[in-house]
Amino acid sequence: MISWTTASLRKPDNTVEYSIVTGTDITASKRAEQLQLVQHATTRILADAVTVEEAVQKIIKAICQCLGWDLGELWTPDGVELTQQTSKDFANPDSSLSCTNLWLNPSVDLPEYMAEIGLASFDFGVGLPGLIWQTGLPRWVSDMCAETSLIKIASVCQDGLHGAFGFPILDNENVLGVMIFRSRYVQQLNVELLDKMMNIGSQMGQFVRRKQADLELKQLQERLQAVMDNSATLIFIKDAVGRFQFVNRQFERLFNITSEQIQGKTDRDLFPPEIAETLRQNDTRVLTDGVPLEIEEVISLDNVLHTYLSVKFPLQDPVLGNFNALCAIATDITERKIAEIGLQKQQAVLIELAQCKQFYIGDLGAAWWKITETAARTLSVERVSMWLYDRDRSLIRCVDLYQATQNVHTAGLTLAAVD
Repeated sequence: MISWTTASLRKPDNTVEYSIVTGTDITASKRAEQLQLVQHATTRILADAVTVEEAVQKIIKAICQCLGWDLGELWTPDGVELTQQTSKDFANPDSSLSCTNLWLNPSVDLPEYMAEIGLASFDFGVGLPGLIWQTGLPRWVSDMCAETSLIKIASVCQDGLHGAFGFPILDNENVLGVMIFRSRYVQQLNVELLDKMMNIGSQMGQFVRRKQADLELKQLQERLQAVMDNSATLIFIKDAVGRFQFVNRQFERLFNITSEQIQGKTDRDLFPPEIAETLRQNDTRVLTDGVPLEIEEVISLDNVLHTYLSVKFPLQDPVLGNFNALCAIATDITERKIAEIGLQKQQAVLIELAQCKQFYIGDLGAAWWKITETAARTLSVERVSMWLYDRDRSLIRCVDLYQATQNVHTAGLTLAAVD
């Protein structure tokens, strides 16, 4: 590439006596400028792109426009998107490369090639994309039509494509994809360009892996969210001062409040002061001690007290290392507690009756009284009676009828057994 300058020597009458024309070879400086433009464009694209597909499309276009090439292509194993690839897709001889993205200069017409490229594929080590995939190294071809061993798509020469170069998109040593660029002109080898493209390929590989990690994290978060939202237990997160940061769907249903609405609220916004204070004390204990806590907590729901078995554990700030939040998983054990209390009462009654001296001295009348009074008190009922069959089981006779309010015992009523 030559830059021309002209200097003229004029006569006294201002006419040109002669001109001096100087040509300067600026090929190297022009190439350096182009490479710098490509690098800046790539860095900017990778910083701003939201998706890998967006970044790839813009980088292909930027390379073509900055370097003056006509066509750019992305080839991936079995046509798998870059962010969806796993280790089995790397350097797998049983796979083949398919074109998953391209950009064509709008002023260039390649009818035969564009019709064929969507159906084309390159096996491992075959053709220009396949060789780059196999070696993990860039490759330059000054004239594809002179390298017949690399041509698998016949329309390359039919549509007048000559120069080509390509480079791998690398994640460490794994080839995630191959970028191919084509020109209608024969292109002389440019080693500096290939070196720059290798650097760009590594940048793209790092970008792909970051986006893949982001995608995997998002999927994990969605699964975790699904687990929490379909759990029958209450799950919530509070910050160090007791403000809610997250609640699951069960919490939203029970308290008739959304996760967005509860942001920044505390237990005092949901419960009476004495309950809120107890809950806060338990939270503070977890954050101060820095260890999980399993504890029974009583809260009010629709003015009814419920007992929850809460497991609370601290959450650590990854940067500062202090405990700046806590997560809790709370299970409603109200029915279990009621059953436990009932069982305890039953056990107490059995112990009380077992210790009743009237049974041991044979005073059955007094024993009946003890049984009915104890049953009325334990079951919280007004009347309890005991009935016995006569000898031939034709009648039943009330041996004691206890009325708790009046604290009165009566007996003697009989009924036919058929009644």
